[in-house]
This record gives sequence, structure tokens and C-alpha cells, in this order.
Amino acid sequence: MSVTPEEAQIQTGFKASFVSYLLKADLRDLQRVDVAVELAMVSVPLMMGAVTAVRGYTAWNRRFMHDIVNISLNSYTKGADGRHYFQHRVIGELPLMSLIPREGQRRLRNATRGATVDQPILDLDRTTQTIVSNGVCNQVSSLCASAFLARDLGSTRVTSDEYVVVLTSEPEKVKMKKIRAMVVKTSSLREIAQRSRNDPKPVIGQRYAARWKLMKHLAEEFAKIDGPNKPYDAQNKFFKLELVAIV
Repeated sequence: MSVTPEEAQIQTGFKASFVSYLLKADLRDLQRVDVAVELAMVSVPLMMGAVTAVRGYTAWNRRFMHDIVNISLNSYTKGADGRHYFQHRVIGELPLMSLIPREGQRRLRNATRGATVDQPILDLDRTTQTIVSNGVCNQVSSLCASAFLARDLGSTRVTSDEYVVVLTSEPEKVKMKKIRAMVVKTSSLREIAQRSRNDPKPVIGQRYAARWKLMKHLAEEFAKIDGPNKPYDAQNKFFKLELVAIV
């Protein structure tokens, strides 16, 4: 079956046709308003794409992962041998966009710039703190759905304890800098705060040394606002949470 020259022509898109026109046109045509407008329409998406690519490349090289909220369970327990053990386990990661609108995302990222090794807790306005912390609490509570239901149905084979959630940013020395939601038992924070400098150091995995330093800081800050007349709400950066498990 033969194909006519007209049918064989490739139908080019608007951008390709316009760029082709510019290459062939007299430079004086660029002074025309309609040509300038069309050029801007083509250039803006390309420039925005280039800026986004550069930002992504820079963030990757600097190991910034501030589009993700890392949720971790941090345990401080006493073993049968009498020694204390510190364990850090990631129990979930959430895209930041799933927790908070764009403006809140911007505020949260800005707060990470002010976090340091000595002050890792994010300093957020009350609205941003509340929305993000509530989202994290809902995510963690959903892991206990079956246990909550069992307790509501009258089962006695459940156990529960009180936890807090606090938002922190990665210390500068950590390889991957993320926004962290630290989930910790209130009793653990109280016990760590009461530790003496002469007490034996708990057993810690080598890779979690920075996490233990962060835990000690959280315990010190929690001790300042812990008590019957000092509620730990969003204003104090510690969010209360009950977790339940079937035993």
C-alpha cells in the first residue's frame, strides 16, 4: 500500500514547531509581543523543571530526606542480666504531603534548618505541630487497631502503656538527615532523666549511639514539663499517646 507524501509528514507539536520557527526567524522578530509571549510560555516550564532537578540533586548529595517523616519506636528496658538496653526500631515512614498541606510542609522544612545536635527538637508553631503530630499519632495508633477493639469487646488479654511523640530533625553528624517522629514510653523518659552520670551506660548498638544521645536530650526536656500541673501538649512539643497490645 503506497503512502502519499502528505500522509508521511510527521505532525510536530507546538513547542517543536515554535523552536523551529525561532531558529529560522530573523532576530528582530523577537521584539514582537506575540513572539515574546510564546517564547515565555515555552521557557517557563523548562526553567521550572531545571530548578526542581537541581534542588533534588543537591538534596540527594547532601543526604536531606525532608520529604519523609520517619517514625521510630525507642525502647529503654532492663534485661534479665540487670543491665539496661536501648533499642531503636523504625515502625513506619510517611510522605510529608500525606500529613500536612503545602504551607505546613514549608514551615516544617524551615524548622529543620534551626535544629542542631544540641537542640534537635523542632521549634514549630502550634498549628503545624498539632497537625503533624496528630497525623503521626493516628498512624501509630492504627497499628493497635485489633487490640483496641479487643479491649472494647471486654477482653482481658490486653496491655497498654502511655507514650509520647516528639518531632526532631537529624543531627548534623547523622548520614541521612530526616524528620523524625520519636515514639517513647513516658516511663522510659522519666527513668533516663533520673539516671546518674555514674550509672553504667546501657547496651547500645554501635549504629545507634547518636540515637541514645538524642534520647537523653528528650528525657531532659520532658522532665522540665512533666508533672500534674505541667501538661505536655502541642505547646510543649510532646504529644501524649496510648498504645495497646494483645498478650
